[in-house]
Amino acid sequence: MAYYHIEWKPKPYPCTKAEREAAAKRYNLLPSDYKPFENDGLAPGDYFYVEPYNAVSRSPWEPYDFPRERRDFNDPQQFNAQMYLASGYNPAKLNEILKEQPL
Repeated sequence: MAYYHIEWKPKPYPCTKAEREAAAKRYNLLPSDYKPFENDGLAPGDYFYVEPYNAVSRSPWEPYDFPRERRDFNDPQQFNAQMYLASGYNPAKLNEILKEQPL
């Protein structure tokens, strides 16, 4: 059974500089490193943007805390990280796949 704590839920999208600084502090980031998603109506609140990566695109020779997912404890993740598992979508290979597609 899963457990969800209300404090883990993202807050509303930060509009002011003070809200951005509070969000950066909440996620243990420097204010200069904090970059929220585009506010297009689908943004996950104040959650910060992380460049998407797939487990396959990371080095298999590193001693990861979670070797199957090729990530370490406290690595920042996308809010939709399950999409980027080794068996899922790989943004690094997208251009190669598109070039191979016949027209």
